[in-house]
Amino acid sequence: MDSFAWDSLVRDCFQQKYILIVGNDVMLEEDIYRGNSNKYLSHLCDNYKDPETGCRMDLKDFLRCVQIPLDKCNHKLQKLLSLKLFRVVITTTTDDLLERVMKEIWGDKLQIINFCDEEKRNIFKPGEKREFDLTTPTLCYAFGKIGNQKYAYDDDDKLEIIADWLNPGLDNYPRDFYSYIQNIFCLF
Repeated sequence: MDSFAWDSLVRDCFQQKYILIVGNDVMLEEDIYRGNSNKYLSHLCDNYKDPETGCRMDLKDFLRCVQIPLDKCNHKLQKLLSLKLFRVVITTTTDDLLERVMKEIWGDKLQIINFCDEEKRNIFKPGEKREFDLTTPTLCYAFGKIGNQKYAYDDDDKLEIIADWLNPGLDNYPRDFYSYIQNIFCLF
């Protein structure tokens, strides 16, 4: 078996030939639920009682009112992102921890593409710019962002969204973005 060409990978990253895909299993430090932000949030929910009612909150409602503290974010991930090697990052997480980390790095330049409308195929909020700017640092929520509106809550939602992403005939996705992610390498 040939050895992996690390020098080629690093060179290609500097030349913007990769997008970074970040899942919930690398969001936190390894000693916090093995780095898994979903497990961490689920644990918090299990131990949380609504201050008004004293009852346990539904996970979906709980997720809308809590944020993971920035200091719990994986420092290696933060360091990798701070190198600014990845103009586009796609996340399969639904919490906003990665977005807050990237805003610290890129500031107001960060463009957010977010599936959160009533139509699951539409990844943009109503009234927002619908073109993808290849020069702007971008974070794309592949399954939506937790908020007041919709996001992928369960596996059925995720499967439906994946089916939509694989359908190149959809006009709801910006053509430049779709074209860009089809013709670039992914680093998971």
